[in-house]
Formats: sequence, C-alpha cells, structure tokens
Amino acid sequence: MRHLFLSFVVCVGACMPAALDARAEPLTPTRVTPDELIWKALPIVPGLQRADLVGDDKKSGVYVIRTRFPAGFKVKPHSVPTSAL
Repeated sequence: MRHLFLSFVVCVGACMPAALDARAEPLTPTRVTPDELIWKALPIVPGLQRADLVGDDKKSGVYVIRTRFPAGFKVKPHSVPTSAL
C-alpha cells in the first residue's frame, strides 16, 4: 500500500508543473449590454448572430460566445464531439 501511495505522490508531483503552466490568466468580471457586443451574422440561418466574449473557438481551450436567434427559432437536441472540446 505504501508503494502505491508513493507512486501516486510521484505522479502528481511530476504533473503539477505542467498543470500550473496550463492555467489561464484570471478573467475580470465585466458588465456589458447586448448592444455593446460586436455581433456577427452567421450564414447558417437568416437572422442568426453571434458575439465572441472570451477565447477563440478555433484554438484549443475555453471560449464563451453569446448567440441571438431569430424569433421562433428552435435549437434541436445535439451533441458536440469530444475532439471539438
């Protein structure tokens, strides 16, 4: 049992520097109204718009977007492949 515990401690210790380097800068809370965002039209559906709030969806890592849907638009159940995360 002691050998297992020591192996665990060595693994965690070896992974810790990489985990610390991977941390992102802390975000600063900011209040904005929808009119203050930069909205981009999405050609998928007429009237569909998106605003990028944090990060970049074309790079790995966390990103946040806000979406405006046209009146009556319904989002069907769907999933995102893990490779896109």
